[in-house]
Parts: sequence; structure tokens; C-alpha cells
Amino acid sequence: MAEGRRRRVREKVEKAGIQILADHEKLEFLIYPYLPRRDTVPIARALLAKFGSLSGVLNASYEELCSVKGMPKLAAKTLSLLKSIVSEEALLCPKRIVKNPQTAAETALSAYRAIPSESLYALCLDKDGVLLNMLPVWQGERPFRHVSAQDIISVMLRAGSDFLILARCGADAPLFYEEDEDLIFEIRRAFENLSFTLWDYLVLSTDGVYNAYRDLTSDNDDPDLNPFPDYD
Repeated sequence: MAEGRRRRVREKVEKAGIQILADHEKLEFLIYPYLPRRDTVPIARALLAKFGSLSGVLNASYEELCSVKGMPKLAAKTLSLLKSIVSEEALLCPKRIVKNPQTAAETALSAYRAIPSESLYALCLDKDGVLLNMLPVWQGERPFRHVSAQDIISVMLRAGSDFLILARCGADAPLFYEEDEDLIFEIRRAFENLSFTLWDYLVLSTDGVYNAYRDLTSDNDDPDLNPFPDYD
């Protein structure tokens, strides 16, 4: 039974790419090489149950992943490193400067192409627009209401960043979710008494690039709205 399921999952990937898989199937697919003869469904579902989402699994530490019953240690090591590998691929340029929506979009898309699941990326920058780090704060199925301003702040603190651009990527995703607006204003409120600044919130899909932040704050005279010379 397990072999038949593996064959079906692999056929899906061959025909349409890994993005066609549900989150638990993506995890199964990644674990297959480490458990060639065992059913990986229980492990994949246990990972999602423990960490809440595919993003939660990819952000988990090696030790946390190993705490899931049946999880192979080598698979745990691979999954714990995957996020860093994707981030490093996007940072191959020693000093990637993000000075306009186009470069922000290109930076986020470089990571999205590696793991083509609808995702919300945090681009952490310094005052000159140098990309310090980029991490997925949400991946997979809607909703992403569980993403909070505190999650974003934690990512920025780890990166040593004071400036943030968020980019939601998804080939067939709508240009706007209610959660986008809720998160934008939650972050703005949280940042009011901190040294952090939200510079932009982009939505990337096959329809193009939608600047949700500009649209929602077009009547705002906040000088930080246009921090870069090329942002217009």
C-alpha cells in the first residue's frame, strides 16, 4: 500500500511539479529517501500537527524535528537546513540591495521558485536597503491568521534588521486577502513604539505585482512610506 501511494505522489510531481502536492504530501516526498520501505504518512501528519504548518516544520530546529515519533535523524537534519539553503540561494550576491518593488519581487521569487508553495516572505534590510536575511513566515494553505506581528518582530531581531518588506508569492493566489490588510495594520501598530519600519507589502502572482501597502496607506503622509530614492 505504501509503495502504491509513493508511486502516485511521484507521478503527481513528475506531471505538475511539487507545488501540486498538499503540505503533508510534500513532507512525505522529502522523507521518502530516508524511509524506503515504511509508510511516511503518519510522520508527515505528525509534523504538521506539532508545528502547525509547512512553514512551521521548515522553521523547526533539528532537535524539535527529532522529537516527532519515527522521524529519521538524517531527514530531520535535511529539513532543518532547507530553510537556510533557500535563503542562501537568494543571497548569492554578497550585498543584494533592495531599492524598489522590482528588486524586492525578484528577491522573493528566487526563494519561491525553490519551494513553489504559496508563501509570505519577510525581507529583512538595513537602512541602506541591504538584504540581511529573508525567511518564509508562512507557507502552504490558507488562512495565515496565525502569523502575528510578534512573529515578524522575532524574525527581524534574529536578522539584526530594523527595516522590513513583506512579499506574498503564489502563482494562482488572489491579489488581496483580508489577512493581508489585517497583518499590515497589526504590524504598523506594533512598530509604533519600536525602532522597526515596514517599508512595503507586495503580492506577487501571475497577474503581476500588487503593492498592497501603498494601496492601503495612500492617504498617509508617513515619511517612511518612501524610504528609497528608487521607490516611487
